[in-house]
Amino acid sequence: MATKKSQVEKNHTINDVVIRLDAIIRLLVETNTENEKFNKTNIIPVLNSVGLDPIDIATIFGRKKTTDISPYLYKKKKPKAQNHETTKS
Repeated sequence: MATKKSQVEKNHTINDVVIRLDAIIRLLVETNTENEKFNKTNIIPVLNSVGLDPIDIATIFGRKKTTDISPYLYKKKKPKAQNHETTKS
């Protein structure tokens, strides 16, 4: 049975690994952004498709909110055209 202290240490270790992996991913992205095919517009949807949540992707790019990366994930909906035709009686 795991003690509370060992559980905290385990969580701390997992967080350290996550931080380091985020740093590695960010370095890979930053070093390859000179390539036109490897930019935020293209890489953010790829990171999402491999299972990273929007908050994880935001963290990789040094952001705290998913709204900072949502324009790269979700296309804006086009506003519906208003039908201004009047009906004649």
